[in-house]
Amino acid sequence: MNAAGRAAGARFQRIDLAFVLGVLGSAAWLVSAGARVIQEDGFYYLEIARNVAGGRGSTFDGLHATNGYQPLWLACLVPLFWMRPSAEAAMAAVILLQAALLSAATVLVVRVARESGLPAGAAAIAGCVWVGLTARTALSGVEFALTAALVSAVALRLKRHAARVPETRACAAMGLLLGLALLARLDTALLALLVIAEWGARLRRAPGGGARITALGAPTVVLAAGYAVANAILFGHPWPVSGAAKRLWSLHLLAADTVHQAHGWLAAKAWHLTWPLRHPLAAAMPAVIVGGLLAGALIWIGEGRRTWRALGPVRDVLRGLRPLVAFAGLQLVAYVAAYHGHYTYAPWYYVAQPLLAALVAGAAAHALVDAVRARAQAAALLTASAVLLAGLGAAGGLRRASWDEPLYVAARWARDHLEPGARLGSWNAGAISFLSGRQVVNLDGVVNSFAYLERDQYDLCGYWDRTGITYLVDVFEAREGSSAMKGTSLPVSAFYAACADRLQIVWSEPQAGNPGWPKAVRITSPTGPPPAP
Repeated sequence: MNAAGRAAGARFQRIDLAFVLGVLGSAAWLVSAGARVIQEDGFYYLEIARNVAGGRGSTFDGLHATNGYQPLWLACLVPLFWMRPSAEAAMAAVILLQAALLSAATVLVVRVARESGLPAGAAAIAGCVWVGLTARTALSGVEFALTAALVSAVALRLKRHAARVPETRACAAMGLLLGLALLARLDTALLALLVIAEWGARLRRAPGGGARITALGAPTVVLAAGYAVANAILFGHPWPVSGAAKRLWSLHLLAADTVHQAHGWLAAKAWHLTWPLRHPLAAAMPAVIVGGLLAGALIWIGEGRRTWRALGPVRDVLRGLRPLVAFAGLQLVAYVAAYHGHYTYAPWYYVAQPLLAALVAGAAAHALVDAVRARAQAAALLTASAVLLAGLGAAGGLRRASWDEPLYVAARWARDHLEPGARLGSWNAGAISFLSGRQVVNLDGVVNSFAYLERDQYDLCGYWDRTGITYLVDVFEAREGSSAMKGTSLPVSAFYAACADRLQIVWSEPQAGNPGWPKAVRITSPTGPPPAP
């Protein structure tokens, strides 16, 4: 390597180190400041991991087995609970673990930019855009950071082998990455199929192509089949109950959609697909627009044309990433078809899109400032550091006041006022369960059993009696004296209308500006109320 190459390598090493220190340092600051970055869905993971580590099995409530989670992320969390940490210590450990995974993903994104020929400044911009788009979701307690690290590693291998036929060892490594990515987030099975299809087409023409294709596909097939078989044996279904629950909720939302009612399924889905363009600044939508739509348009429409050739750095950064670009677009279409409403656009679903958006942003910046590259690199590094720290600080600040959010208020009340042996029911059960230290049964079905999702939830009066639930703690309708549940996709109040006269509100805390109030409701027996808590 010549002196220029060594100098460039040193610059990238400094960028890598700056991102690792910046992300980890910012996460440590958030932890020390007590900022709330774990979100509701993240608490479901923490409670299940705590139960698994405590020997109670794959369960959220201690009563029902559940597979409503992404398996590899849960496996990463279980060791954190073997030492039986407090809730605060566990949350701190999870935040730092996610920060480590996010920093690894950021380094990989920068290296993909470097492999694409971008200079240090443009690569740093790509890294900063990536962190800015993903930091809040990556630290929220769900599987995003782990998936991001694995998908970024897949992107780097795609880039490095874009111009040559992969050897058997490289195929096996890619296959293992794809299999792990699938276990980190099951919808990356589509990415695995796209990579295997593209590499397989190249490998068929190479000597020993059959063995290389087997090395590429076998890890994904074995891990996917093992997961499906284990689920069928343990839970009676090969897929997770959380996906089935969201599908059920989406069907209800679709039935209530006015476009669907007036013009049918296809019109409703087509209109729903335009939601990112109509709400471009909503969570994850800038990444979906640029990484999922623009990148696909560039690589599929522009290639081979004069416009495509003129794009220069943008063309180079997308070259070799065709399976990832295809996945970014097809994943969005698949979620629009399968889900409806906000269930389609949850930000933690989308990893490939912000990755591609960050690369496009770095390449576009390079194209704009190519004439003054040296000055631009220095300015970009300074700007990148400021954006990184400000973005992470803002993410923490946005969550700092969450101790006053209704679910956390409800969790504190349950911890302070209900006996340790109380059994609660809640539709939004994550934070209430983990932070209260009380046994909480999930009532929306996302981490309950398939039997509950398919049958039991439609007769909640009988279900509460059979399971011994004596209190409901959640955010109910914002009306004094009302025990009607609001904010769920299904009309759940109708499912317990037969025993509504047995519900006695024992605590309510009105909150100005909130659509619902945190309340605790005692379920009285037909013969009279139980003793007061």
